[in-house]
This record gives sequence, structure tokens and C-alpha cells, in this order.
Amino acid sequence: MLKQWDTQDPTEIDRLVYLLAEHHLEQTRSAKSNTEYYPFENPDNWLYPYEILSWLRIRELKGLENPKTFTHPLMNTEIAQFFLTLDIPLKKPKEVPYARELLERLQAICPEVEIPSWLS
Repeated sequence: MLKQWDTQDPTEIDRLVYLLAEHHLEQTRSAKSNTEYYPFENPDNWLYPYEILSWLRIRELKGLENPKTFTHPLMNTEIAQFFLTLDIPLKKPKEVPYARELLERLQAICPEVEIPSWLS
């Protein structure tokens, strides 16, 4: 997904989003022990594919087009569709926990990605 983030092939984008959505759903399981970690184990995150929506938004900010529809049912939920069709951007938060670390890791993998000044 990171290697092909800038693909312009709508079929490939849909395939990548499908794989991301499957991973998201796999990670909604509840942890059975302290040795297991599921990033989306909180029920509030089960149907909110924020990592996929963020990936699509980064593509948009770089001037790339995304498909208007997706084949994975997770991307057709009301909450996903709300953010996919949102015309007016939400206000930028003043502080985003872990955003700096996440963006630094992303920038290490994809050097062409710039960290937004509002996070500096």
C-alpha cells in the first residue's frame, strides 16, 4: 500500500482499499491476552476506517484522484461515506496524540510526504 500510494489506476486503488479494509476488520477482534494487540479492538473503531480515509485524503492532497465507490462493504457504511463525501473540511485539531511520531515514520518510508506545518 505504501509503495503504491500514488497509483492512478482506480482498480488498483480499490484493491488496496479492499485489503486495508480486510486488515481493519481482522484487527477488531478483542485481545485474549496481554501478548496480543489489536489496534481496533475498541468497538467505537470497528466501523470507522480512519486509517483508510486518511490514506485516501493524503492521495487527494497530493492531487491524485480516488474512486468514488469501493467494493468493500466497510467503505460503504454511513460513517465511511460521510467522510468520503465531505465537501467542507472539518476544523484542524490543535493537538493530535501520536501524530508527530506517525508522520515521522511515514516520512521515513515516503520522503516526499511533507509534515503539515500545523503539526509542527
